[in-house]
Amino acid sequence: MYIPFSDYRSLPGINASLLKACANGLWSGWQSLHVEREPSDAMKFGTALHAYFLEADRFGDLVAVSQKFDRRTKAGKEASEAFEAQASGKTVITDEELEQIKRMHRRAAEILEFSSLLGTGLKEFTISGEMPAGAIKGRLDLMSQDGSVIVDIKTTRSADPALFAKDFLNLHYDVQFLHYANLARIHNPKLASVPKMLVLACETGSGEVALYDVTDISTREKAVEKYWRAFDTALELERTPECPDKFPRFAVPLTAPSWA
Repeated sequence: MYIPFSDYRSLPGINASLLKACANGLWSGWQSLHVEREPSDAMKFGTALHAYFLEADRFGDLVAVSQKFDRRTKAGKEASEAFEAQASGKTVITDEELEQIKRMHRRAAEILEFSSLLGTGLKEFTISGEMPAGAIKGRLDLMSQDGSVIVDIKTTRSADPALFAKDFLNLHYDVQFLHYANLARIHNPKLASVPKMLVLACETGSGEVALYDVTDISTREKAVEKYWRAFDTALELERTPECPDKFPRFAVPLTAPSWA
């Protein structure tokens, strides 16, 4: 179902954002759960892009597009202050950023597998429910009516397949998609198989987009193990009233990375 984001946040249950943080350890999970951070410019751009793609009818209520104001002049300062008052509570982006979002939308519309689902699927769709391990929830970008196809929209510095695959794993998007797959089964208990999982990678430098099928990479054994480790860490957070140590209080072996 569609509900306002503020109402979604109040729902009980573990969400994908917390699990991605918990995949980096208990300290990262605690920070995600308890420490409010101001959104970066990249995060604001991503929020605006999602609104344009998935909530076009509410875009003007969610996003304000800023002109260039010359605050050295009285008129420019007054216009800037008037804009800030009008934009209060909205995500603010520039004209140039809006044009890039529009380009990405046009390019995505040329991908039939994405555009057809965008026309018929469930957008910004909230699912919550119980698993044996605990309550979960999620707000899915785009899903088919029966839950058999899930699409998530990501901004990225590079949509090149090799580079994006590396980012996909490092940022724990595989954990996110496995979480969404569990939610799809709650939405449709008769779902016969694992949902098809797609990611629309929107390259911020060029405005180009690529659609990738990430079902295999998200369901491999390592991804499943990582998901449940993150889930256990999220449950441990419920028993962690104070911020844990970021690093162990004892010496640990420092190993070379795989590329060294």
